[in-house]
Amino acid sequence: MKEAKNTTKILIIDNDQTSFQVQECVAKALGTLKNIELIHAADVTEALSMIDKQIPDAILCSDEDHGEKSLLLDAVGRSHPPILFQTADKNHFKKKQSLEQDIMYVPQYETLEGIHQLLTLAAAMGEKHMGIRTTRAIH
Repeated sequence: MKEAKNTTKILIIDNDQTSFQVQECVAKALGTLKNIELIHAADVTEALSMIDKQIPDAILCSDEDHGEKSLLLDAVGRSHPPILFQTADKNHFKKKQSLEQDIMYVPQYETLEGIHQLLTLAAAMGEKHMGIRTTRAIH
């Protein structure tokens, strides 16, 4: 196993700065998420310029813009941290998903509880990617 880091970095790709700020507030307000650092990129192009410098443990972005999604997947290649795509397409949820996957589809959440669950999942996937035994309860 890799040596443990103090924080789990989650890169959030979202063109809405206010949405990112809400996610940041949720992460800070909830004690279970205190060892998370959220990094914001407005789009995939900005995210790609940040990935090598910031080295995120997980990436969270929307699957609404298929061109952006394809650009991200093509650019990161095989060796990338786990990517969580938020989607409204319910067909993705018919397939079994697990923390073992490199790419996971999750519902688009608007509630504070939903955002908390999403950040908890991203943190757990990031910890798993780092080789740390996850301590996060996922419900």
